[in-house]
Formats: sequence, C-alpha cells, structure tokens
Amino acid sequence: MNTIKQIIFATVFIQLFINFQVQKNRFVSSEFKIEKHKQDKVTILIFLNPTEGIHVNSEPSPDVKFTSANAEIINVKFEKTQKNYIDISKPIKVDIRLKSKNIPTLNGEFTYFYCSEIEGWCSKATEKFEIKLNR
Repeated sequence: MNTIKQIIFATVFIQLFINFQVQKNRFVSSEFKIEKHKQDKVTILIFLNPTEGIHVNSEPSPDVKFTSANAEIINVKFEKTQKNYIDISKPIKVDIRLKSKNIPTLNGEFTYFYCSEIEGWCSKATEKFEIKLNR
C-alpha cells in the first residue's frame, strides 16, 4: 500500500513540475531576436505582444539577467506611450557586451510587469530565454 502512495505522489509531482515548466504567460507573448554584432557588442530585441486590454508597464522597468557572467548589460532602451506604458509597436532593445568570443548561446531571464486595463489588476512575469548567437 505504501508503494502505491509513493507512485501516486511521484506521478502527481512530475505532472505539476512539467506543467510548471511549460506554462507560458497567456496575457503577453514575447519573442527574442539578435539585431547586430559589432565586435564584442550585441543588441537583443524583445518583442512583446499583449492580448487586448493588457498593457506592459514602463515602471518598474523591464529587467534582463543572464545566467552566465559572459555577458554584461550596457543599456536597456524602450519607447513609452502617452500613458507611460511600454510602446509595444517597437521592441525593447538590450545592448550587451560579450566577455568571450566563444559564446554559442545567451541564456537568461526577462522580467516585466503587465496590467489589465479592464479588470484593474497587475502581475509580474519572468520568462526564461535562450538566444543562439551564430557568430
């Protein structure tokens, strides 16, 4: 009987873990691209596409962190709307400096805040990303 409980517990735990790992933000989709390579500098373009009635806040500012110390953020730029939201018609630009020439991919986390204009709630989103540099 104890073994059956362990199997059920393990099955439930694995299902919850898998669902947690693949869960995406259903209110804002994102896409990450590389704009340019100049020696040791790269610009990452982050395109955000919120569903209708959702906006992405400019304050607090979006944040990018890398899982490796091989990349350093130089600047994060984005345009704002008249309501002080992030202008999603243009990408967020993250200028970075690569500390090594042998970096095949950049892995990190992108954090931002978004709100429902109709329902009046806000939420924080953190997305993991991987970008191939193809140098």
